[in-house]
Amino acid sequence: MRVLGVEDDASLLHGIVEGLKEEGYEVDCASEGDEGLFLAEQNIYDALILDIMLPGMTGLDILKKLRKQKVLTKVIFLTAKDSVEDRVKGLDYGADDYLVKPFAMAELFARLRVMLRDLQAEEGMISYGPISIREANYEVMINGSALTLTIKEFQLLEYFIRNIGRFFLIMSRRDLNSLRVR
Repeated sequence: MRVLGVEDDASLLHGIVEGLKEEGYEVDCASEGDEGLFLAEQNIYDALILDIMLPGMTGLDILKKLRKQKVLTKVIFLTAKDSVEDRVKGLDYGADDYLVKPFAMAELFARLRVMLRDLQAEEGMISYGPISIREANYEVMINGSALTLTIKEFQLLEYFIRNIGRFFLIMSRRDLNSLRVR
């Protein structure tokens, strides 16, 4: 899974990036709104973690532009703006979640997992450990890195993941033929 973090507090951004990498995500980051918008428009992300108060362009402006372009990437606002009106505004702009600073990193990661679990269910994605498979386009990712497989290899991997915990006996045709009763 690929995540973009846009946060102007350098130490907080560093903590988020390192934590996400430890969780197995591929992460890009930006510390200014304009840079964050550029990255979000140029790359495909599974989720964005956006601060609202950013230099250059606010997180609200970034999200508004992305939604206008029909970019449906999942978004968590991460901000010090804590009034009910601020939270409602962020959600009405199209955010999927809203987390107020200060926050626990474990809660941010849990919210991200829930959001991405919903995304995986929507997109026909199955996962096992570091392996994620998107069935619609035969895409396989291991720890966020793409893996190229033939159609047959993809089908076998998908079958094995869907049948985790089952026992398989794999034999060649010659072995199978030698078992046949004559």
